[in-house]
Amino acid sequence: MYKVAVVIAGLFIVSCTTPPAVIPLTQEQLVPLLIDLHTAEMMVNSASKQDKDSLQAKLIKEVLILNKIDSTTLIQTLDALAENPDKYFEISLIVADSTNQMKKRHLDTN
Repeated sequence: MYKVAVVIAGLFIVSCTTPPAVIPLTQEQLVPLLIDLHTAEMMVNSASKQDKDSLQAKLIKEVLILNKIDSTTLIQTLDALAENPDKYFEISLIVADSTNQMKKRHLDTN
């Protein structure tokens, strides 16, 4: 009887767990988009205070158009990554490494 109860409890736990959220964008789509958004953010941070809000909205819109991704898909992807910390961390490392390489190349040429 004890074994049956353990098996039933195990099946209940397994059936109650939700599968990981599907990430709408592939890593190949997401990494360049996040790099572009990071670059846009750096441009906004260097702008004057009065221009920041309008510039930020404009640059985000342009980055999404450039990458052929709509804002809803981006939000769904970021929400799915919030539920998948390992994948989020993996992508974050790639983006950070890429942006650091870009900064280094920029500093080396100036």
